[in-house]
Amino acid sequence: MPSVGRILRVSIAGVVAAASLGISAASASAGDVWLWACHGPNGQALTAAQITKETNASKLGEGCTTADTPSARAGYTLKPAAGTTSSLVLTVPNGLSAKAVLVNRTLRGFDGAAGASYRVAADNQTLETDVAPGTGALPVTTPDTSVTLDVSCSSTCASSPEVDVVSVAVLVSDTTAPSGGVSWNTPVDHTMQVTPAFTDSGTGLDRAVLNYGGHVTPPVYFNDTDKCRELSPADGTNDRPIDVTACRNGQSVGENLPPKALTAPITAWKDEEVLDEFGQTKWIEDTLRRLPEGLFPWTVTVYDVAGNPATISNTVEVWHPPAPVRIRELNISTASVTEQGSNNNNNSGGGGVRGTQANQCRSPRLSVVLKSKPVRVSKNVPVLKYKKAYKFTGRLTCVINGKRQSAPKRTKVSIFNKVGKKTVRKPNTAIRAKGAVNLKLAFVSDRTVIFRYTNAGGQKSEVKIKVRVTKKKR
Repeated sequence: MPSVGRILRVSIAGVVAAASLGISAASASAGDVWLWACHGPNGQALTAAQITKETNASKLGEGCTTADTPSARAGYTLKPAAGTTSSLVLTVPNGLSAKAVLVNRTLRGFDGAAGASYRVAADNQTLETDVAPGTGALPVTTPDTSVTLDVSCSSTCASSPEVDVVSVAVLVSDTTAPSGGVSWNTPVDHTMQVTPAFTDSGTGLDRAVLNYGGHVTPPVYFNDTDKCRELSPADGTNDRPIDVTACRNGQSVGENLPPKALTAPITAWKDEEVLDEFGQTKWIEDTLRRLPEGLFPWTVTVYDVAGNPATISNTVEVWHPPAPVRIRELNISTASVTEQGSNNNNNSGGGGVRGTQANQCRSPRLSVVLKSKPVRVSKNVPVLKYKKAYKFTGRLTCVINGKRQSAPKRTKVSIFNKVGKKTVRKPNTAIRAKGAVNLKLAFVSDRTVIFRYTNAGGQKSEVKIKVRVTKKKR
């Protein structure tokens, strides 16, 4: 079950509540992946970072390069001098082991001459020699964690043996899905975003997809998709670069330390905030992806490079409070603040009712605006006439039986006046039918009017409206 955090603040744009869920994903279906070094299956040039060790090896052509048009003979040449060995070593990423090896190489200068030898080995298992060169993939009997290619020339070697190595591929099997959790905001208004944070113990993290309210987002990738890409998408095999800096399984924090989770924030929808002709904020709604008010399920699926999925599901509450009216229409509103308190029945904070009715009003949402026309508006603050009664209207809603509804009639809302540093409580007002707030207030000095509702469980929603008072007519 999720842990719903404290709802700290509601702006005019909506409510933000931190919530998180951590789940260790179960194993998924097996996925075989070919990890390529130096060049890909179709000759794509890859970086040299995948060769973990070189001994007496010289570059062939451009070496392992990221050039757009690499030489057909780019790679490495193993050409030992007499009495030496030339070698390349590839290390399989942590948590994986080689099942097969594929080497694209050309042998020259052996011709059965004594003192020269060529070998491909997975740890200590010999897979190929110059005496019995293999064709195609070389199966590894006992899965191992490194692959070595070496050419040796004894002190009596006179044949100048050489091996050109263009690419090496290692087949691994990754059967473990990623693990982690998802952070999300709830309730949401103008923006809905979820943030998967995951690690992987195998081939590395690939992508995350969000399914919410019948919508599916495009995949968001944990790594640079140009560097950790599928090298042969049309051939039915999964080919990736053997490069842990490109296909990362987490955020490195130091040698021999477990990696931190990588994040891939996904935006379901985002309304655009702009200024209108009066210089006031307004919103352009994302009508294609935006959800209406209500409770909606969402599911995040995270895939690793091998295709193993990890799935986390929950719900999000969508709430679209009344937008503030433009100043030219002279309806003034301010942000409300909603808090989720402890589950106790102490309602001494003011506002709300006790008993069954209060318990039913979960996740209260209170909105209040100044409905009457003020004398003027100064810096978005209404200026009101001294002792004149002004009308305030609004609405209180609750989540009852899983649906957002109007608060029950006669629910009490507290009113406070904050003048300077002093806050004074005023008489409560009762909610009318359909959750309506409707009352008139008069003031004799500048202040902030606070409308507040608190249910028996400690959940609070309030609206603050700052007003100035003048005795002048204009």
